Amino acid sequence: MKIPFSRIGNEDSYTVEKKDDKYLIDAIFSFQIKDRNLLHSLLKIRGSIKIPCNSCLETVSIQIEEDIEFLLSDGVYKGFHDEFDVVEIFGGVSLEEILLGELELLESGDYHKCESCQNIELDLEF
Repeated sequence: MKIPFSRIGNEDSYTVEKKDDKYLIDAIFSFQIKDRNLLHSLLKIRGSIKIPCNSCLETVSIQIEEDIEFLLSDGVYKGFHDEFDVVEIFGGVSLEEILLGELELLESGDYHKCESCQNIELDLEF
């Protein structure tokens, strides 16, 4: 579902769920209007993701509890923002696409091990 940028009002919030074999996620997007073409966004993600262990490839379920702030720009953002990342939106805001992008970043950001691999130390020389 794409929401036209102009339809998002000040203090609007939307709930998105992603529930399948890999994700069990509830997310809440909150918005505040910064100016005509810019929204401040707060994304609260809660739930779990199933990913492979980086050592043995067994499935690991990691708990997610993240609050992510960013700006949404209607079209190309002209300028630079020190505090927040800016997501440029073309043709409407797809909350599902934004959520999926953030989930992929959370998955790839850490080295994940299952319980049986937690205590195994690899003594490799490169």
